[in-house]
Amino acid sequence: MSNKKIIFKTNCNISEKINSNELREFLILIDKSGEYNLDFSQILGDSSVRIVVLIMCDNSKIKLNIKNYINGQNEINKTNILNFAKNGEVDIVSELEIEKKWAGSKWELHIENIFLWENAKISGVPRLNIKLDKARANHSLKAVKIKEEDLFYLSSRWLSEDNSKFILLKWKIQALLDSFEDKNKEIESEIMERFEGFIK
Repeated sequence: MSNKKIIFKTNCNISEKINSNELREFLILIDKSGEYNLDFSQILGDSSVRIVVLIMCDNSKIKLNIKNYINGQNEINKTNILNFAKNGEVDIVSELEIEKKWAGSKWELHIENIFLWENAKISGVPRLNIKLDKARANHSLKAVKIKEEDLFYLSSRWLSEDNSKFILLKWKIQALLDSFEDKNKEIESEIMERFEGFIK
């Protein structure tokens, strides 16, 4: 399977067709109001796609439409969405379609929404259209606040509540970045710079 460097995009629409025996990794940052369409098609078999979407919502309205279409055998697709909601509204519409004539495909979708302020609004439910039994699809959806015990632990180290939140969220971002095979310091630096501006 051919390897490619991580593809980094910010605040844009994406339409990608993944060829046979390709390994593709996408990192998408969304931190501005708008409607974004992310379409990924795997149609020739034996490809692997990793998609990570990081959303930072502050006084904005964001709608994310992400669609994965699989029409090949032994396709692998793993999608993670991490959403920091400070203010405003985020609507996430995720859709999967697997055609019935192909088997052996695996798909995962994990969405984690973290409320930073009480008035943030988040909505969205995965839609699955799987036309055969010999495919695996898993999804999870979490909507949480930062745990009080985690804040207490860091506060006991003489850190303010704001600094404690910053550290906890930064750890989550770093864990996502570390999960990529390609370690790109320039991308990491840009994401952390935007995060610091967002969290202030």
